[in-house]
Amino acid sequence: MTYFTNTRQFVVFLVSMAYLLNALPAFSQQFRWGMQEGDTLDVVLEQSSNISTECNTIVVKSDISISLEMEWKILSGDDEKIEIQQTVNRVVLMMTLPRGKTTTTLNIDTNAEGRETGIEKEVKENLKSLIGARVKIKMSRLGKIEDVVVNEKINEAIRRSNSSTPLQQFLTPEGLHEAFSQSMFELPETKIAPGHNWTIEQEVAGPFGDQGLSHRYEFVGTKNIDDRPYEHFESKLSITTFQEPTAKTDDGDPPPELKFVSGKGEFLFDAKLGYFSDSSSESTVITKKTYRELVFDTKIVGNSKMKITKK
Repeated sequence: MTYFTNTRQFVVFLVSMAYLLNALPAFSQQFRWGMQEGDTLDVVLEQSSNISTECNTIVVKSDISISLEMEWKILSGDDEKIEIQQTVNRVVLMMTLPRGKTTTTLNIDTNAEGRETGIEKEVKENLKSLIGARVKIKMSRLGKIEDVVVNEKINEAIRRSNSSTPLQQFLTPEGLHEAFSQSMFELPETKIAPGHNWTIEQEVAGPFGDQGLSHRYEFVGTKNIDDRPYEHFESKLSITTFQEPTAKTDDGDPPPELKFVSGKGEFLFDAKLGYFSDSSSESTVITKKTYRELVFDTKIVGNSKMKITKK
């Protein structure tokens, strides 16, 4: 049987088919966290900050990184939400801080045996008190963190720590909520196809004034790693509105200024198991602070990574 009597008819047929295929919508999927009661997962959460402050051509730099190795146990789960019990198994803290014309380096691992003295000993004792500490996380099936409750063991460690250390900032309910929000995000309620993007607006009030932040997410598509498919998402962070604080500091100096903010992230969602298996994000913040006749320009480059593995 002959379907095409000449080459022209065949070309018209190919063009028509290509048009129809392009007009069809891409395959859409609906993503949900799929963990069930009794599931246990290993979670590694890492955060680091590189801080550089310049004043009168003098530059002071410091580096801070903290790594938490944790276990997630799913206490309960229904069609709408999940309750997670998180247990801290290991903490690694690294800090490089200026000290006159030199620097001081702290490298503390709660699993390592050593003979620390001075501030290293004090910080390690605080960190070791966190081992076995539990946090309860309530999260929707879309991945929205609804509540973070820390137990008294963490609260006691925070109270005993120095307020300038990242321990106190990182392990509060607010700090944990922010850390998880950088490593995962709320999934759309509806089915989405590759190329779909959406934006979440956020209002933040702080020492730099009232800010409007825009988090733009995009579903890039399926990405194969070691012959296993993952759903690939990307994000971008930017400031949409900004109102500078008007009140001066207690010393009568102008309030600190937020000059620049940007961020981006990459997330891999394991649709078969139902969680973000790998995620990474980075951000850049530039601030300006005036103290009497001096002006301090600070640049903070932050990185966050999280990896989840089912046991």
